[in-house]
Amino acid sequence: MSVGSLRVVASTLGLGAMLVAALLSGGWWWLVAGVGAVAAVGAAADRHLGHPQVLACLATSVGLAVEGHEWFVPLLVAGTIGSIELAAAADRTSIIRPQVPGLRSAVVAGVGSAILAAMVLLAGHLPLAVVSGSVVVAAAAGVVATRVIAR
Repeated sequence: MSVGSLRVVASTLGLGAMLVAALLSGGWWWLVAGVGAVAAVGAAADRHLGHPQVLACLATSVGLAVEGHEWFVPLLVAGTIGSIELAAAADRTSIIRPQVPGLRSAVVAGVGSAILAAMVLLAGHLPLAVVSGSVVVAAAAGVVATRVIAR
């Protein structure tokens, strides 16, 4: 893949992730996502625009959570990190890592960031799941206890 086409793919990935996040986040959060979309396109020429792209990704993630679309957060993170790393694959360095060995490394970074973001989201929901689960277990225990007493 040529350097130019790699940068086009990278900016398209970042732009797409930000635009979908803008549509899902609603409210005024779409303005932040719009900044991220512009930065994603500009990052193809100026790598320093990766910083506002990442910041816009983080801020938009809050908007997605507020609007109840947090399921898209791992995809937004993957699109943002993947975009930056793909663009860096041509130059061998990024704002995230001092060395990007190649295209495969960029894909691994994108997928890895999505998995990490999903794990953080799941960990955030864990206390709620534990509480809900304990209520179900307590209800089941109550039913069993009632059956035993009834005998």
